[in-house]
Amino acid sequence: MNSKKIISSVSLATAVLATGIISQEAHADSVDTTTTTASQAQPQLVTAEQVASAKATFENNQEAQAQAQSVADSKKQALDTAKANTTTAQDAVAKAETAAASATDTNIQVAKEAIPTAETKVQSAKEAVETAKTDVTTKEASQSQAQEAVNKAQGNVNQAQEAVDEATQIQSEKQAVVDKSAKEVEVAKQGVTNAQATLAEKTSKVSQAKQSVETAKQNDAKLDADIKAADINAEKAYQTAQVAKSDVDAAKTKADETAQVLRDANHPTHIVMSDEFKQNLKYLLFEAPTNNMAALSAAVDKVIQSEAESSKLNDAYFDTFTPDTTGVKYDVEHLPIELQTELSQYMAYLVNDVRAQLGQPKLVVNTDAIKFASLVAEKYAKNHDPFSGHDMKAVNEAAKEMGYWYSKNNTINSYENMAGDIIKSSYQIDDNANSLYKVGDKVEATKSELYQLIADNVAGFVYEGEMNGSYGHVGSLVKQPSLGLAITLTHTDQGFGDIPMTETHVLLVPEHDYANYDKKLLDSSKNVPDFVIPDKQAAEVADRAAQAALVTATAQAQAAQTRFEQAKAVYDALVATPRQTADAEAKLATAKTELANAQAALETAESTLATVTASHADKVAALDMAKTARDEAVNALTAAQNKLDVANQELAQRKTATTLAKEKLAELEQAVKDAEQAVIDAKATYEQLVKAKANLETARQAYAKVVAAQDAAQVAYDKAIVALTNAKAQTALSGTKYTNLKAAYDARIAYEAAQRKAKEEALRRQAERDAKAKQVRQDVNSTQNNRVNSNTYVGVHTTSFAAAQVATAEATQAVVNRRGTTDYQAPLPQTGETDTAVYLLAGLGILGLAGVTARKRRG
Repeated sequence: MNSKKIISSVSLATAVLATGIISQEAHADSVDTTTTTASQAQPQLVTAEQVASAKATFENNQEAQAQAQSVADSKKQALDTAKANTTTAQDAVAKAETAAASATDTNIQVAKEAIPTAETKVQSAKEAVETAKTDVTTKEASQSQAQEAVNKAQGNVNQAQEAVDEATQIQSEKQAVVDKSAKEVEVAKQGVTNAQATLAEKTSKVSQAKQSVETAKQNDAKLDADIKAADINAEKAYQTAQVAKSDVDAAKTKADETAQVLRDANHPTHIVMSDEFKQNLKYLLFEAPTNNMAALSAAVDKVIQSEAESSKLNDAYFDTFTPDTTGVKYDVEHLPIELQTELSQYMAYLVNDVRAQLGQPKLVVNTDAIKFASLVAEKYAKNHDPFSGHDMKAVNEAAKEMGYWYSKNNTINSYENMAGDIIKSSYQIDDNANSLYKVGDKVEATKSELYQLIADNVAGFVYEGEMNGSYGHVGSLVKQPSLGLAITLTHTDQGFGDIPMTETHVLLVPEHDYANYDKKLLDSSKNVPDFVIPDKQAAEVADRAAQAALVTATAQAQAAQTRFEQAKAVYDALVATPRQTADAEAKLATAKTELANAQAALETAESTLATVTASHADKVAALDMAKTARDEAVNALTAAQNKLDVANQELAQRKTATTLAKEKLAELEQAVKDAEQAVIDAKATYEQLVKAKANLETARQAYAKVVAAQDAAQVAYDKAIVALTNAKAQTALSGTKYTNLKAAYDARIAYEAAQRKAKEEALRRQAERDAKAKQVRQDVNSTQNNRVNSNTYVGVHTTSFAAAQVATAEATQAVVNRRGTTDYQAPLPQTGETDTAVYLLAGLGILGLAGVTARKRRG
């Protein structure tokens, strides 16, 4: 249905109500169905394109309002800074006036004379320092001598202990020989007794032989007891050796731990900046006038000029650290959250070092910032071009998910700093210096290498001026309150094959939302504790001690193993010793058969007894000497241990003396610094008094400049407020226009549907009336006595439908003219509500059609 037909129908219904035209009763066949289009009375209808255009205008105005708000906030901050600068300059003028008032000739002369007095004190303090240094050197030498005495005493104790162990072993061996000799004496005595008995009483030979057998059995029993005792000794020695092995394992574990701590401590803990670079950077970031582009550019150039020398100092410091490439490897694209947090803490540690040097408060690591960084890293395109800059879409989509302000058009990056780098061990080259890395290969690095990567990233942020002429990254790092990082992998081809590169995404989350200052973004309960870095020197000392303990434990384990093997040898020897019972029984048989030779046997036995007795006496004497030697060794060990205790006490005393001497030296060195500072202060006081009047004039000029700057900032802020007010007004107007157009468009769609339905109903009823009219004519023709001139009746009482359309069009135009309707908005009568003229006419049209239909039905 076209728009002209819609307006025509609406106009007709309105005219019926407005002019009071009412059709008289008429036959159905007299209705004039001619349609007339009154296009000159039709207002402009709302289209879908108009609604879409209004919506786009409204959204653009919203974006413009947000930008105007951001500009106003920035100008407000600039105004506050200018006011603070004015206050500072005013204070400076007051101080300069006070100084100028005190700059009398007398005060200047006094200040001048104070300088040589202060210089004399410096020389005296330096002489005291040299004397203290000599004292420290003397006491350190004394301490070193005491340490040598302790080491020597410890060596003596060790030697004495070895002597005791050796004497104990010798005594044990001599005792075994005596025991064996005693057995031989007993055997010889028994032989004599047996021989004598054989000679004395031939009949008791068997009885005596049996006694010998019993004696042999007792000896065998004793041998069994000795074997059991040797077995126990061997078992104890075995257990001692096992404990010693466990001690070696524990010492090895400790040594491995201290070695790992030493490796972990081997990374930079400081960003080196020269005093000149530091001062220039501080001025650029916090003091340079932001509204003076020439001054700002000059400040940048000054930082760049001092960067090269300062960067060399930092490079030299970084070169003292070599990352460990032999430890546990981590996939750089899938770091454990604990390690990702640890790397964020390490970066914050280095950034806080920079902030401290620039006189700024510390930032923190927050788990929400780490989550933000992880979201950004997930959204970065795979194999992102490392030279294409930030992925705006990734950053803003992640900010939206976190509930932070974001750029809807992805044209602004308000959160991310990004650094690219290469981990040297992550790829290999062939003989032609071409990279063997292929895109998609896993890239792994040790924790030490990742630490070095983060340190290089921070240094790159600080020293970037010579590369791009800007210090935007370090500026954001030292001003934002929190950070979190994540690492992604990409690659580049510089003509030698693909090389893997890392991209470190550092997300800086502000305290408050950019678009809503009342919305706080950082939850302090999610802050991560400050990072603690192990002391490298302490780690080296602990590692040396652990390695020495491992050597000692290993030596002790070897000694314990030797003692076990010796005890096992004694046991094996006893087990191999033959039993005596069988031999005694054999002798019993021999005694029975060699009775005739008993006399000879007796003489032999007596001779043997004399021999073994003499030998046994010699062995007992040797045993007594071994016991005496062991007692002497024990006494020597006790004396050596006493000397060691005395040496340790002396060493402790000398260490205390050295410490006191060093503390005294430190006090005297501080005194030198204080005296030198006094000279500096005296000279500064003199210079201040001499230049007081000139400084006053300079301060007054500076005050005039900052007052002018404050006025300019006030003007800029006022303009920004006006722009913001206009933007808000534009947004409100475009929003109202969009709402009204949308409502009118919806009403139009509803009305068209109603019109189609009404037209279909009218056609159906017209068909019914036509059928009834035809029947009436047939009835009239058949009844001659009731003829009626129907044409005359209709002509008198019928109002033409076409005429009604013309009247309706005129009435509609009158309504439109009276209300002053625009193409998108018109007020409703009396209520003050806003709606469209088309929507108003549509409502009247439905009522009007209802009235016409009712009257026609009665006809």
